[in-house]
Amino acid sequence: MTSLPKFVQAVRADWGPLSSEVIDACSRHLADLLNADPAEPWLADLHRDQPLARELYRDPDHGFVLLAHTEPPGLYRPPHDHGRGWVIYAVERGEQEMSTYRRVHDARGATVLVRRETFVLRAGDVRV
Repeated sequence: MTSLPKFVQAVRADWGPLSSEVIDACSRHLADLLNADPAEPWLADLHRDQPLARELYRDPDHGFVLLAHTEPPGLYRPPHDHGRGWVIYAVERGEQEMSTYRRVHDARGATVLVRRETFVLRAGDVRV
């Protein structure tokens, strides 16, 4: 069995209501997936095609999704909200600068975004 089906099997086994344990387990599984052999067909295809976005797996029972993105240098993605979902980011190769934001209300009552932190994820890094 290649690393992608192993990842899916492991996440399915540990999936449940949102908790620190579920987040920790899924983060570990994603970190393991980052060590996949680049010759595995699914990863070789990603390296060859370098898609801006590709869905690798969508679980029919639990609803979690595994997406892969290739981020070209200089690409800017505006701040966005994942709604009721949560996300684990990981970098397989290269690095990615990311920021987190908080919604606040200014003196007029308008909602504005304030950057909380900026960090760099490097190859092998996983972050919720």
